[in-house]
Amino acid sequence: MESSSNTRRIKYDVFISFRGEDIRTAFLSHLTKEFRRNQIDFFIDDEKLHPGDEISSTLLQAIEESSISLVIFSKRYAASRWCMEELVKIIQCMKQYERIVIPVFYNIDPSDVRHQKRTFAEAFDVHKERYEVEHMQNWRSVLKEAANLSGIHYPSKYRNESELVEEIVKHVSEKLSHPLSNASESLIGMDENFKRIQPLLAIESDEVQFLGIWGMGGIGKTTIAKAIFDRYSSRYEGCCFLQNVREESEKFSPHYLHEKLVSELLEGENLLVKGSAQARSMYVKRRLSRKKVLIVLDDVDTLDKLEHLAGEQICLGAGSRIIVTTRDEQILIAARVQHIYNVQELSFESSLKLFCLKAFHQSYPENGYEKLSDMAVHYAKGIPLALKVLGSFLCSRSAVAWESALRKLKTHPDSSIFNVLKLSYDGLDDSEKNIFLDIAFFFKGEYKDNVIRFLDSCDFFADIGIDTLERKALITISNNRIEMHDLIQQMGWEVVSKESNKDPGKLTRINRTEDFYNLLKNSESNVCVPTTLEPFSAKLRYLEWNSYPLNSLPSRFCAEKLVEIRMPYSEISKLWDGKQDLENLTVLDLRGCIKLVELPDFSKATKLKTIDLCYCEKLYQLHPSILYIQTLEQLHLNGCTELKSVKGNVTSLKELHANKCSSLEEFSVSSETVTNLCFCFSRIKNLADEFSCFISLEDLCLCDCRELIELPHNIKTLSSLRTLEVRGCCGLRSIPELPPSIQVFRADGCTSLERIFSLKAVFSLNRRKISFVNCVTLEEESVNEIMEDAHLTIFRNVLLWSEDRNLMNYNHYLDMDGTLCYPNYLDVKGSVCYPGYKVPELFRCQTEEASSITVELDQPYYRLLGFFFCCVVSHKLPPHYLDMDGGVNIKCEYLHLGHDIKHTFVCERLYFIGERRCNSDHVLIWNDPICNADILSKTGFIRGSYGSDDDESTCNEKMSFRFSVDRPGKGKRVEEREEDDEDCFIKGCGVYPVYASTVLDVIHELELEFKLNPHHDSTTGMDLEALKSAMIRMIRAKSIILCGYDSSSDSEEESCSDTEKGSSSD
Repeated sequence: MESSSNTRRIKYDVFISFRGEDIRTAFLSHLTKEFRRNQIDFFIDDEKLHPGDEISSTLLQAIEESSISLVIFSKRYAASRWCMEELVKIIQCMKQYERIVIPVFYNIDPSDVRHQKRTFAEAFDVHKERYEVEHMQNWRSVLKEAANLSGIHYPSKYRNESELVEEIVKHVSEKLSHPLSNASESLIGMDENFKRIQPLLAIESDEVQFLGIWGMGGIGKTTIAKAIFDRYSSRYEGCCFLQNVREESEKFSPHYLHEKLVSELLEGENLLVKGSAQARSMYVKRRLSRKKVLIVLDDVDTLDKLEHLAGEQICLGAGSRIIVTTRDEQILIAARVQHIYNVQELSFESSLKLFCLKAFHQSYPENGYEKLSDMAVHYAKGIPLALKVLGSFLCSRSAVAWESALRKLKTHPDSSIFNVLKLSYDGLDDSEKNIFLDIAFFFKGEYKDNVIRFLDSCDFFADIGIDTLERKALITISNNRIEMHDLIQQMGWEVVSKESNKDPGKLTRINRTEDFYNLLKNSESNVCVPTTLEPFSAKLRYLEWNSYPLNSLPSRFCAEKLVEIRMPYSEISKLWDGKQDLENLTVLDLRGCIKLVELPDFSKATKLKTIDLCYCEKLYQLHPSILYIQTLEQLHLNGCTELKSVKGNVTSLKELHANKCSSLEEFSVSSETVTNLCFCFSRIKNLADEFSCFISLEDLCLCDCRELIELPHNIKTLSSLRTLEVRGCCGLRSIPELPPSIQVFRADGCTSLERIFSLKAVFSLNRRKISFVNCVTLEEESVNEIMEDAHLTIFRNVLLWSEDRNLMNYNHYLDMDGTLCYPNYLDVKGSVCYPGYKVPELFRCQTEEASSITVELDQPYYRLLGFFFCCVVSHKLPPHYLDMDGGVNIKCEYLHLGHDIKHTFVCERLYFIGERRCNSDHVLIWNDPICNADILSKTGFIRGSYGSDDDESTCNEKMSFRFSVDRPGKGKRVEEREEDDEDCFIKGCGVYPVYASTVLDVIHELELEFKLNPHHDSTTGMDLEALKSAMIRMIRAKSIILCGYDSSSDSEEESCSDTEKGSSSD
């Protein structure tokens, strides 16, 4: 529904409520004079009353018909019954019609008004003799409401009444032109952009600043600039809004626009200066340099025009602002504009409202038009111009006409929208136009790098061309993909259609089936569509033919100019015979070519970067030249089941994937640039001695290499290695020393594993996930090593929590629409799992043979950072508790005792591999930042939000935790209980509360470690001193006299740490 503020006619800008004897003769006369000068229409009770009018009814009507009520509280304001009755009506209109109220406290303290003190108290003492209590209570209520509004206080901030008058006029002018309170349909959705622009304007700064407003045609740049101009122009001594600079400069000379700008800025001044043109120019410069001005230059399309209008020849006074709207960001960059704002599309809600105002003259769809309105709004995709044009066109038409029009728009865009959008296309050179049209037809949503490779093969200079399109707001780059607004894409399609004069044979690009059909059908078109590749030119740059039906490319096929060959799932057994000059080839994609047996010589492919041969099941060898291509970066061999050997030396290789190469026995490749190696399900028995050359290797995956006997001993030299996966390597008996850089190590299902390296000997705070599920042959010494090292994993995560406050805020994990997201989630989620039967002693809050535990918090909530958890999971889990991947979820239910706070969530996942059933219970230790943030948010004690004045009273609060195994859904609710009680598979549990003092304890322990082993300090990657100070500040936040110390003193920090340590070790 439309706002009720529109149901009353607006006749005046301002209604002035005042006590005449206090201000009429002096202050009020100056104020009304300035209102007149600024063309603000106002009402006061002695100027616009006609003889015989009843003053009360006239006043009440004037209040209702005014946009703003200016209430001037003076010492004797409350003594007037009429003032009080006016105020009652003013507050009523504020609530009922959303009118604006501005209180001015003239020589009186706002608290006197709010609480009726001093002269206001005296006035009420008089009133109580004449008026009823109920009447007076109403007056007191409106006085309090008015005094609580944001207002103007004189003389606290103003040296004289002249400054006060200036401030009131400025404030009223802003309210009258405020885009967020204006009901004009052109300003709908303005708040979405205006709030982002306001900080860039820096209105209070005395510096001369430029603001660029940039975006595609029709997005609302001019509307935003007008709103800014209307709102703030009253603050400036001179103003000029030069609209349509592009069009006006074509009609008139640039000199004409410059003169127009100067004359408006110096309005009322004599510009007829005797002497030369240079003398006049110097005079104008001198005058402007002393004036604070606001300039808007709308739709600037070249740098020359901007420099002519606002270059060095224009010297402006302090605090001046120049706003430039343009479709070309490069103009703003070249002009060194300080702030550039990219105008955003309207939200769906604002788009629908704007569309409906045009289509139905109301802010919502008429009955029966809801779905059609949604379709129209989706078509416009948040572009105000399209919404207005489309809404006006469909206004008062039948639903049948709407459906027909919307179908037509899919292929024939509205001419007025098309013409506006095409202006940006017209400003491109020929190469840029080709790039734009290719993207519109073929490459929207494609990876930027892939598009550049293709376009460069056509000599289009793609890098600079794509950059130009982006800066002209014709495309956007998101996650390295090229995106384009649907209306701009449709404009590109229409350009090609118009250039062909509707002749299919003259179409330069085709992306619709019907166009291709018409091309074949049209006998007048001199077009040859080949059935083989023989007729294709030797200049062919790009070949993509999925499911190519022949066993090879033609004998005369020339690949010299080819940049990419993409022929996935084809019938080929070979590409060609002999050697081809492939100096331009960058991508070879033959994935899924199950008949491919061999590959040709690629020694002349000096630019080849990517080869994809996945699931070429009959390929038994790689041509020796392939692994000596010194530009090769990615080699994908997954599923090449006949491939037996991979050997070579590639200086540029970054990724090599050879998963499910079930015949692969030999791998001998050397490269210092490889970051990712995968050999899952291969027959590799060991890795070559050259393995130490992989100095850049970050991820190594050897899962289910069942014949793998050992890992190379020099693996410890790989200082970049972060992830090592050896799950299912059932022949592996020992794990050699790993580098301290390891973050994730998973050896699940290594059923022959007996020994691991000494974790104590390799100090590291990098490890976050260590898993030995079903490693049932591990020696006791190795299990103890894992268990004892678990505290370092916990310590690492404690430090990460504390280092980033956002990790303790549940809102940090919510997307814009409120859905759960995971920024840096895996980097701080830690876990350790190993065969075992009891909770480690590290967990002082623990229980055996039970699935629930109650924890008494021995420190106040404001020091609590979260929890670590531990469960002993039984190996006797029935099969129906495992999902298809052999995984099982651990569920946690927590209850804050004494409060109505309860929540259940799945907090950790454990993998048991079904075909190798465990015969040992397992200890699982983990932390989960989302769960911890959820617990803190549910209890309302996120750090920084403390509700109690006595926070120490929250000591000894109790929380209970219950753990269970979460059975996969299978149509049942998670909470449903089965006959086999979920609790019985948890054979022990523990909870470890983490406080600020815990972090201090951790840091203290690490400092001792670093003193004994100084080289370990370099492995933390954290600023422990800064973290220590932060934790001390947190501890002191609610307890100033905790332990008298200065945070700059090391000894006193240790004293505080000891104090806290004592409180947490009971």
